[in-house]
Amino acid sequence: MAPIVDGLEKSYGDRLVFQRVNVLSAEGQPLVQRYRVRGHPGFVILGPDGNVKWQSVGEMPREPLEGAVRSVLNQK
Repeated sequence: MAPIVDGLEKSYGDRLVFQRVNVLSAEGQPLVQRYRVRGHPGFVILGPDGNVKWQSVGEMPREPLEGAVRSVLNQK
């Protein structure tokens, strides 16, 4: 998944922040609980207000993940 996420960050990093978190770390555990991430890899896209706009668990091809990014960026 890293090459896909890296590519999306390269394409969209000027419009949203990408953060990678180790779910087993002290930093990761509160985020897992807060956003109810139920598997690995887990993806959460937050809006400017901090609310979850999209969430998914499991490996996926670039297209659906990029579609989610585009959809969230196009929300008004």
